[in-house]
Amino acid sequence: MNWHVWLGRTSLVTGLISLVLAVWTGMHLQHLLDVGSAQHMGESLVLGVHTLVFFGASRFGARQQSHS
Repeated sequence: MNWHVWLGRTSLVTGLISLVLAVWTGMHLQHLLDVGSAQHMGESLVLGVHTLVFFGASRFGARQQSHS
């Protein structure tokens, strides 16, 4: 498998992971608004950071693939 195919597949997978984490973060934030406990605030913050990291990785992969 060459570099471009591997980079494209990795970008797709990290993008899908980012999408799942964004939905999961939204569910945690909705639960935070309903319940209001501090535990859900921490979980939402961690999930939000993970979502941004995975989204950034997918964008980086897509940009690298398009520049090559």
